[in-house]
Amino acid sequence: MDDASYGRFGVGRDLKALPRTIVKDLDSFGRFWIRRAEATPAAEQSALDFCADLEVFATSDPVRFCHELRVVAEPVGGWVEYGAIRLIAEILGSIETPDTDYLMESSLAFLRSRTIPWNNLSADAHTWWMANLPGVQWLPPKQVPLRGASPLTDMRFGEERILATIEYNSSTFIMRREGAEYVVSQRYPGPDEYSEPIEFVDGRSTDMYELYCKVGRGFSSMPDWVDPQLAPFITVHPGDFR
Repeated sequence: MDDASYGRFGVGRDLKALPRTIVKDLDSFGRFWIRRAEATPAAEQSALDFCADLEVFATSDPVRFCHELRVVAEPVGGWVEYGAIRLIAEILGSIETPDTDYLMESSLAFLRSRTIPWNNLSADAHTWWMANLPGVQWLPPKQVPLRGASPLTDMRFGEERILATIEYNSSTFIMRREGAEYVVSQRYPGPDEYSEPIEFVDGRSTDMYELYCKVGRGFSSMPDWVDPQLAPFITVHPGDFR
C-alpha cells in the first residue's frame, strides 16, 4: 500500500498501489453511493476523482485490484466493504471473481441489517440478489396501523395539509378536502420563478384512512420530512445510514 500523498492524476504515488487512506476513502465512497441521488455536486466530483485516482491500477490488473480491495475491506466490513464493491463496479463494470462475489454478498448482508430500502441499492446489487437469493424478499414492508389505531384529524372543505416533502426533486405531498373527497397531490416547483407549481393527483377517496394507507404504501424510500399523522402509514423502512 502506497504511503505517498496522491491526487487525481496520481502525482507522487505508485499508480498500481492502493493509497494509505484507502479504508477511509472506501468508507466515504460507500456512504456516498448509497444516497447518491441526494449527493451534492461537490460530493459527486470527489467520488469521480477517487475513481480516477485508481483507474490505472484497476484496469491494468483487475483481479489483483479486486483482491487487494477485499484484503483491506474485509477486516473492517460495513460501509468499507460496500464502498469497495461500488468502486469496482464503477471502474470495471461487471467483473466476477471470488473477491467481488464475497464483497457483494457481505455488503448486502450489512445493508439489509441496517434496513436500507431496496430502492437505495444499485442495479447490479438488485441483479445479484435476485440471481443468488430468488424468492427471498429484501425487507418485509412495515404494516399500516389498523383502522382507528392511529387517529387522523379531519379537514374542513378547502383546507390543505402537507403530508411529506422530498428534497432531491423538491416535491411536496399535499392533501386537500374537495367536497366529500380527500385528494392527495404531489406538487413540484415550476420550471422557473415565474411559473406556477406543477401538480399531479396521487390519489383520492372519501375515506381518509384508506387514502393514508395508499400514500404510505407508495413511498419507495423515506421522505425527508413526514407529517406525524402519516408517519405510521409509511411501510418502507427508514434505513440506518450512519
